[in-house]
Amino acid sequence: MDTVVYVIPTDAGGLAAWATFLSALAAATSAGIAGLALIFTKRQVDMHEKHNRLMATPHLSGWNHEDGETNTYSFTLENTGIGPAIIKSISLTVDDQPAQREGSDMIEDAAERLFPNLAKLHRFEMFTVGEFIPPNKKYEVYGVQAEGLTAKQLLESVQTRTKLVIQYESIYGDKYVYDSETE
Repeated sequence: MDTVVYVIPTDAGGLAAWATFLSALAAATSAGIAGLALIFTKRQVDMHEKHNRLMATPHLSGWNHEDGETNTYSFTLENTGIGPAIIKSISLTVDDQPAQREGSDMIEDAAERLFPNLAKLHRFEMFTVGEFIPPNKKYEVYGVQAEGLTAKQLLESVQTRTKLVIQYESIYGDKYVYDSETE
């Protein structure tokens, strides 16, 4: 037969109470430090996520150029952001009527309606829906030199009669809009 003996220590001058208190204090301090570490980790993760989103933010910028010496007008679009722009939709209207087709053919259709029956030299360049526009990519969307019109007249005609709206996203799915009337 086995025997179990229980030994109950006598109070050693209150040291047992202090040992219990110090153990509880150490446990509470450890829990507090772990809570603070969790809070700082959450803040760091949030900052990292914000940084990643900012590093993937596209921004389409449009510029009108007029050259008075050659009477040439051109319009360029550039992704000045630091992330790629994913094109979701493109809408180009002339006198509130949508241009037909897509890409550079859409620009050509709009140009023919803008300047019909004019002798002109023009060039077209445009991306299409679904394309990824990398940072610093620049498109000369439209350039024109028309007989009998100055660069300023060409610019005024394009600005008052056309509207270009491009909806695009970042690689994180954040949505953006380029609108020629507000840019």
